[in-house]
Amino acid sequence: MQSFTENGMDSLTQLFTLVLTNVDLSAPLITPGPVDWEVVDLKLVDNKDKDSKNLQLDLKTKFVTRGSKGETFQPGKKLTHYISLKPTDKNGEDRTERIKQDLKRLRKSAGFGDGAFGDLALYIGKTIATVVDIEVDKEGKFGDKNVIRRWI
Repeated sequence: MQSFTENGMDSLTQLFTLVLTNVDLSAPLITPGPVDWEVVDLKLVDNKDKDSKNLQLDLKTKFVTRGSKGETFQPGKKLTHYISLKPTDKNGEDRTERIKQDLKRLRKSAGFGDGAFGDLALYIGKTIATVVDIEVDKEGKFGDKNVIRRWI
């Protein structure tokens, strides 16, 4: 298909009169399964309620990955993952043990042994292995998205 700007106004008229019913608006997603990532950034950010902090991991794929619609993604496809550091859940239940488990899983996936989680800068550039899944947006507000289900 030629560019719409090659033939001037006639091509633009064609573009604006196209029926867009079958245009797919969904985000390109990675097929569920194991994925290796490079940690691009790791930082503390406010949670959405501004009452605690999240650990924000900015990741990019290390290798070619398959898309959920059969496409191929070259290394570098991005994903942002959050680990809640809020000590209680929405029902007031203590989450302290869960937070420690999440931090230990991330630490081990990054190749560190037992010990304190440590300085966030230590993780940048590290490879982590995860299992990725697709979280379906049941309300249709934001679209389906890739999520990390567990650390390997």
